[in-house]
Amino acid sequence: METYRIRFLDGPTLLRSIDLVREFMGVGLREAKELVETHGVILERATAAEARRVAARFAEVGAQVMVERTWRYIYAYDPRHPARGDQPLQRLRAGEGELAIDSGEIGSWDRPDLQALALADHRGGLDPDQVERLSVERLRAWDQAGMRVAEDEFAVLEALSAREPKLEAALSRRPDDREAHLIYGDWLLAAGDPRGQLVALQCALESADADPEERLRARERAFMREHAGHLFGPLRGVVAETADTGPGGRALALRWSRGFIAQAFVGPVGWSRSVGGPFEILAGLLRLPVAACLQTLGLTSALLSRPELEGLLCASPVVAQLRALELGDHVDGRRGPRHERSWSRLWPQLRQLRRLRFHDDQAPLRTLHSPTLEHLELHLADLGRFHEWLMASERFVADRLPRLRALSLVFSRGHSLVPATFADLMALPDFDGIDDLSLEVRDEPLPSGLVEILTMTPRIGGLRVLDLSRCRVDGASLRVLEEARARGRLPEDLRLPQ
Repeated sequence: METYRIRFLDGPTLLRSIDLVREFMGVGLREAKELVETHGVILERATAAEARRVAARFAEVGAQVMVERTWRYIYAYDPRHPARGDQPLQRLRAGEGELAIDSGEIGSWDRPDLQALALADHRGGLDPDQVERLSVERLRAWDQAGMRVAEDEFAVLEALSAREPKLEAALSRRPDDREAHLIYGDWLLAAGDPRGQLVALQCALESADADPEERLRARERAFMREHAGHLFGPLRGVVAETADTGPGGRALALRWSRGFIAQAFVGPVGWSRSVGGPFEILAGLLRLPVAACLQTLGLTSALLSRPELEGLLCASPVVAQLRALELGDHVDGRRGPRHERSWSRLWPQLRQLRRLRFHDDQAPLRTLHSPTLEHLELHLADLGRFHEWLMASERFVADRLPRLRALSLVFSRGHSLVPATFADLMALPDFDGIDDLSLEVRDEPLPSGLVEILTMTPRIGGLRVLDLSRCRVDGASLRVLEEARARGRLPEDLRLPQ
């Protein structure tokens, strides 16, 4: 019997889609909303009749679901092939009563070429014993041909990528060391891994003049197209779609440095048939060899309530070496019960973390322990709500953040910036070590009452830096600030709006 996996894709009416997900899955409102936002799986191993019924119900409200046949996949590759991750693969798909053999490339199975179609072999109407026997025969034939097998494409890519852990560890410790990158690039080239060419290209780009730079950029783009399978594995389609849609529709935004992904942001927009939604994209990203030296990782807010997320991050050696982490991309200012996460298992794993950015009125500040954190950035919608949350949290423990010196507060709603609450917040022992404070109010000028509090708070006057350059202030407030600096009530390094 054929079975199917049903995944939510899109719908014009969010509430109706959420109601249907709750109906079919028996989950609560929060879980259903999260599943709709992240294009999650509604049902596994559904019968053909169930799949038709579910698809029809969602179609009634104008929503779309993806119905996928459930198979077991095995990939065969040649460990000696010079193309490494760009080589043609063979794939065995074993389902209930069916077995299929086809060929393709990593992350590119949906559009087979004529040669792949000619080599495809599909057999139906089989009983379980026949499926097992034919599968064993195929695996034996691959083994006799010197091929190796894996159960997912990321495992294929990992097996075909040259790695030198000691050199990668050196790059993680010294991400700005150009010479160390060139040494690793030479090692990769000697091992026959084309990623060494990318290291050399991007190092050359750093010192190129305008005309050579354009030619090098063209070579870089051509290299990434030619070696998309070896660089991105199953994420190649996600990366290509990101390049086509631009910043507004990003599922995965990447910034490169000397042959490696240095910064990555996993966004809410995107679903890949070969990979999945944002959670699966993140899990795949952390397995890519080109992400081995990742320094900065940002995650969409839609991912933060996934119960599996903290475990995924804790288990990743890539996450353990991050210098900067951003949790969320917007603040949900709605009041009411929400999923609370302390991240207490994650903090000890982040052994090189320097900068942490939260987008949350319930940021778990008092569970945060880090001997390396230097800069904390909080994006808040409601200062009063955050203060209440902080006071109701775990008791303050000293020496949790011994190197924390810089604090950035970004408010999306200026009307929530009650001066007295701000004064209470700044008096908390959590911020005793701060000597660099940055404020930003997104939607309106800095309230005059807050300006007065800034000039009267001893802790503010004792700062080394007060950065208000991203705020808007009226003329009267600007004069008050300048006069307070002249009288020594504000730091000498007071950065005012231009």
